[in-house]
Amino acid sequence: MKKTKKFPDHLRVKINSQLLIAAVAIFLVACEFEGKEVETNSIVFSYYDEMKTIPRVKYFYHGLEGDRANVVVHEYHKTGLLKTYFIKTNGEKNGIAFSFYENGQFSSQLNYKNGKLDGEALFYDREGVVIKQLEYQEGIPSNNQYDE
Repeated sequence: MKKTKKFPDHLRVKINSQLLIAAVAIFLVACEFEGKEVETNSIVFSYYDEMKTIPRVKYFYHGLEGDRANVVVHEYHKTGLLKTYFIKTNGEKNGIAFSFYENGQFSSQLNYKNGKLDGEALFYDREGVVIKQLEYQEGIPSNNQYDE
């Protein structure tokens, strides 16, 4: 009978993180319609430099006009690597939000509901290993956990 080894938890998280990075990268490639309008969809950039070579923020507007739109936000480090990714619906963060260090590793993975932290929040060190895990309900840490 073949013995199977259980992966240590910190490695399992790192493997899942790499899959999430790949999924985000695929999404970014799919959104490359720079400056063009596609029906109600449009992408707006702001830049670090006047030559517009280093993007600072990319907003992908999808759906309705104004504050009611679904807005996918990508913020970038000056190196051009992704810094944060999140979605705003009705002007509030909703769903999963990712933050990255300048080396490309995850910094945090947070869940939002109506602009408030809600659900699991993971914080990583610069090597991509989880260093803190918290649970939130409507912006408040649950189970007597507090973010230090």
